[in-house]
Amino acid sequence: MWDIRRRISKPKSSTVSPSKSFNTVIQFSANKYNLCVGDSDGNVHVMALTEMPFSPMFQEEVLAQSIQNALISHPDMLKRLWTLGPPFVKSVKTYKDRLHNTFSNMFRDV
Repeated sequence: MWDIRRRISKPKSSTVSPSKSFNTVIQFSANKYNLCVGDSDGNVHVMALTEMPFSPMFQEEVLAQSIQNALISHPDMLKRLWTLGPPFVKSVKTYKDRLHNTFSNMFRDV
């Protein structure tokens, strides 16, 4: 598991398959706190994810910003990413800006 907002080169945690087989399929549960992993021997492992951080309000923007931050030292790749269009655009507001605006608007009438 990676926390790509913090560091992409080193996983936050890792778990070796109990059967020592190659994992071939992975799927999150509907509540996103369990992980089902299928391996090459036909085994299915269900893992509980504990101590998970809260999901950000603007998940797409957080992911886009994290990818852009990871590519900041590779300007050629960053330019290619921007050509893909939204959510990867150079002048897009960051999720922090949107979050600030959301909370500012919520308390404007108070």
